[in-house]
Amino acid sequence: MSSLLNILQPERHHIKLEIAGIELTVRPYNHGDTKAFLELLSDYKAKKKGGEKKLLLAQEELINACIIPDETGRKPIKARDLHRADFVALMVFLKNITHGEESHIRFQCSNKKCENPETKNPYITTIPFVFDDAVIKGERKEKISFDYMGKEVTIFTKPYTLGTMIQNAELFDIDIPDMEVIHKFQASFVDYLSVGDEVYEDIPFKDKVEFLTKLTPKYKKFLVSYIEEEPIYIWEKEWKCPICEAINIAIFDKVQDFFV
Repeated sequence: MSSLLNILQPERHHIKLEIAGIELTVRPYNHGDTKAFLELLSDYKAKKKGGEKKLLLAQEELINACIIPDETGRKPIKARDLHRADFVALMVFLKNITHGEESHIRFQCSNKKCENPETKNPYITTIPFVFDDAVIKGERKEKISFDYMGKEVTIFTKPYTLGTMIQNAELFDIDIPDMEVIHKFQASFVDYLSVGDEVYEDIPFKDKVEFLTKLTPKYKKFLVSYIEEEPIYIWEKEWKCPICEAINIAIFDKVQDFFV
């Protein structure tokens, strides 16, 4: 390796993951790391079937490439095991250390009657995006419980991870998913459960799905609430349209909002 290339050894940066509670050492990504990711963006944005899963798999590969092993030679965590909130934070961090922290997002006025005299379309503003302004909403819970015919049922839960999103990417490809797809998604959050004094471990996935299929909505709502309350970053900015004076809210509240 020439002395010139020695200068270009990867930078090392440190990030503390909020949910996992661990610190990672990472490097910026390069063209080779992002090639697959960038090629799949158009499919995702066009909402082509399978686009969500392909994009998530490319992001998984990107993150794994950028995590630097610790002193034992092992990586502290695999991308697939990242909680969705940590996944967002890490992807944004990698983007910032690669391209710089300053970025701007374009938002269109929500008032359909708004008309920019120059474009004859609703006004579009540009807002600086600073990830430090994002906040985590939701709370991690290890289990949920409810009373069923006089017995306490406890579902010991799994976190909402990148792996969960990859496993259930089909859900995001369907405008109106059927109940089978929804039950498979919900079953992804069931680790094991207990009913009274009986503990059921090592439950086959198909049995978890069948259990949820037979569970009535008044009990299933506890698991639904758990999934909805799993931590996620939210970023929002209020802005006033200079054309029509409408008050707009620019918001990122979905995983891919932050970097696609």
